[in-house]
Amino acid sequence: MTGKVELGFVEKAECPEELTSPYFPSKVGGRPAWLDPTHLPTSEQTACRVCGLPRTFLLQVYAPLEDTPSAFHRTFFLFMCLNPSCHQKNSAHGFSVFRCQLPKTNSFYEDSGEESSGDESASIGSESTGATSEPRVDIFSTQTCFSPSQPEAVDGSTAVSESLKQGPSTVVAEPTPLCVVCGSAGPKKCSRCRTVHYCSRHHQTLDWRNGHKLFCSDLAGGRCKQQDVTYDPSYRVCLPEFLLVMEEEPAAAMEEEEGVDRGEEDRMRDYHKFVKSGKYHDHDASRSGKKRVESVMEKAESGTMSDKVFRAFRRRVSFEPEQVIRYRRGGVPLLVSRDGAPQAADIPPCLCGAKRQFEFQVWCYSCQPAAHSCACPL
Repeated sequence: MTGKVELGFVEKAECPEELTSPYFPSKVGGRPAWLDPTHLPTSEQTACRVCGLPRTFLLQVYAPLEDTPSAFHRTFFLFMCLNPSCHQKNSAHGFSVFRCQLPKTNSFYEDSGEESSGDESASIGSESTGATSEPRVDIFSTQTCFSPSQPEAVDGSTAVSESLKQGPSTVVAEPTPLCVVCGSAGPKKCSRCRTVHYCSRHHQTLDWRNGHKLFCSDLAGGRCKQQDVTYDPSYRVCLPEFLLVMEEEPAAAMEEEEGVDRGEEDRMRDYHKFVKSGKYHDHDASRSGKKRVESVMEKAESGTMSDKVFRAFRRRVSFEPEQVIRYRRGGVPLLVSRDGAPQAADIPPCLCGAKRQFEFQVWCYSCQPAAHSCACPL
């Protein structure tokens, strides 16, 4: 585990290939760059639990455990529903998180068989390892945060990689057909042309309206191919696509936060001493007045604690206001408020039975989805 918090920022990719699966990207928006092209989450898993419509791909984080052979390649995929009414306070039903992992030697990417060396290949918070002869691990599990009723998950990740700088690997396995609209698994086909795949009836209807109806006959007759169409099937579905890069949080952010916390704790102790001294009775000596003062003090203390959490959040984020991800495996989330803060009982255990740990959180408008994961290597 890296001892420092890693911050994620978005930037335009220098070339589109950086955002594709052979480069093992961390990215925001667009279509998912699946790690395992044959074992994808089903349309039922990616559908919103509130409205039932397909969730939109938000981002993916390449988070390898290079000291764990079965998780040499490892990626988290985060989806969210774009319907505002599906996002309720302290509910994760509008989100879903999927994790996929592969060993270094697998059926999809060529293994050079060489040891990685230097900073160019090292992921944040992890160490490089050589090739392994361990069989391929096909795990694609669902996990969601802050809700014990969600499907259970397997494992957690480690560090977030900025990019793969050794150059691309080559996919050698036959991939699963993908939805032409969103890039998720596409088990359905257009009944007329039989060439275009969809994840759901909803996306098929959107694609028909967006332009598929103009090309369906030509596709069916072999007079054109899907790559020849002149409209964008992902129009109004996929989010703008960016590369996700990671940097360590400035040391000044942590140092100032520790100093401010100590100062506020000292002031709170002075406040409690004043309350216990009874000096406030001089202003209202009656019994009812004392009760009113005590009630006001309780509310003030509660409000002070809530304000303290928010002030700490605002100060911490102000050092890097453009951050979109905070990553620290085994760390703690940076809360905006004490209201609705997850308790240990709110986070279901891993399928192995172990307790999950915090891994990363995402700044998403007013929502703050966070991924908790197990430390086991399953």
